[in-house]
Amino acid sequence: MRLINRRPDRTAGLLLAILPFALVLLAYVLGSAERLAENPADKLLPSLA
Repeated sequence: MRLINRRPDRTAGLLLAILPFALVLLAYVLGSAERLAENPADKLLPSLA
């Protein structure tokens, strides 16, 4: 079977569905930490806490 025709199993499908949200959350946390390190009063990307 060609790779493009393969369907992921249930676990892989769930992980692939969650992956974009996890990457966006990671980018937000890293960007927020970087901005808050330079300016603690930054309101553009506040911390999650």
